[in-house]
Amino acid sequence: MNSPQNPPPTLTELKLPESLKQLINSAFERGKYFTVAYVGPDDRPEISFRGSVQVYSDTQLAIWARNPEGGLSHAISRN
Repeated sequence: MNSPQNPPPTLTELKLPESLKQLINSAFERGKYFTVAYVGPDDRPEISFRGSVQVYSDTQLAIWARNPEGGLSHAISRN
């Protein structure tokens, strides 16, 4: 519970800083991969390693999905 002594934090607009964008966009070249977790069609957690994550905008990331009808795409539309 918040009290006058502990006000809630001030919300700020999401905006990826340039330094984070550079880290994301260069991850694959540095041998780093992203881990994407989602809930599969059987309501179980699924983990997928991705080397294709790139910054799309100040607030969005892009990921290549080889199969547009696959587990990740289906999970996003379902959940």
